[in-house]
Amino acid sequence: NPAQRTTVPSHHHPSSISMYVSTRTPVLLQTARTMVYRPDSPTITEITRIILDGGSQRSYITGRLREALTLPTQSSESLVIKMFGSEGGRMQTCDVVRLGVRTKDGAHIDLKLLVVPLICEPLCGQPVSCASERFPHLFGLEMADTSTLNETLDIDVLIGADYYWQFATGNIRRGTSGPTGIETRLGWVLSGPVPGYSDE
Repeated sequence: NPAQRTTVPSHHHPSSISMYVSTRTPVLLQTARTMVYRPDSPTITEITRIILDGGSQRSYITGRLREALTLPTQSSESLVIKMFGSEGGRMQTCDVVRLGVRTKDGAHIDLKLLVVPLICEPLCGQPVSCASERFPHLFGLEMADTSTLNETLDIDVLIGADYYWQFATGNIRRGTSGPTGIETRLGWVLSGPVPGYSDE
């Protein structure tokens, strides 16, 4: 399983962490590019890339985005950090910050996120644009991301199971082949393999 389900302490070497494993067939993860802001100063904004991951119990923000928005610490929380596939873990104290997310219809979602140095290595092999134009069941959907196969995606926010269903509407689009479309309040995200893409 290529998905990284836990956060990563800063002392680990980044090359050991990935949310993408190179394969012949690209496998799309649920990414969205959207506007986020500092809740007590809504004019302080940033366009960022979010990944929705219902396999993570909690939601996270990188220190880089926290600093860019100058988000103040709301509290701190101790948690056990486990690497994917590891047997042990270590206790780490993380700051908790608030982040506002603007939805495509102009509404706002207020999140409390744990601050970590790194969520994952930059993603690659995410041809959302190609998939949305290739598979009939995805035609006409407003995508939350428009990434291409050769683009490198920096992830600064991970939405885990604690907030996932504040974003996902429950509507999906499935075809006879290709990734599944999942409707969110940020637009449609795609999940699953893009078969035959490398043969084109």
